[in-house]
Order: sequence, then C-alpha cells, then structure tokens
Amino acid sequence: MLAATTARRFVIAAILCSATLSSAMAQNMVSVKGSTLNMRSGPGTHTEVLWELKRGYPL
Repeated sequence: MLAATTARRFVIAAILCSATLSSAMAQNMVSVKGSTLNMRSGPGTHTEVLWELKRGYPL
C-alpha cells in the first residue's frame, strides 16, 4: 500500500512539474506586435537603425 501511495505522489508531482515548466516556457515566447520595429544601435530615436523587424518576428 505504501508503494502505491508513493508512486501516485510521484506521478502527481511529475505532472505538476511538467505543467509548470510548459507554462513558464510559453511566457518566454514573444514576437513583434506592431507593423515594424526599429532595432537601433543605442537608446533613443536619434541613433542609427540597424534592423527593421516586421510583425510576427520572434524575439
């Protein structure tokens, strides 16, 4: 009986860990929402534009 309880707890813990990891990874996936994003060489709008990233570009 003790082995069955331990196995059940292990399975529940594994399911919870996998659900937590998958939701954490989903939060890290971001992309450009606007039509165009200017990637610049420094802060501010006065610096050189290095790349123009279009909508949906993964970051």
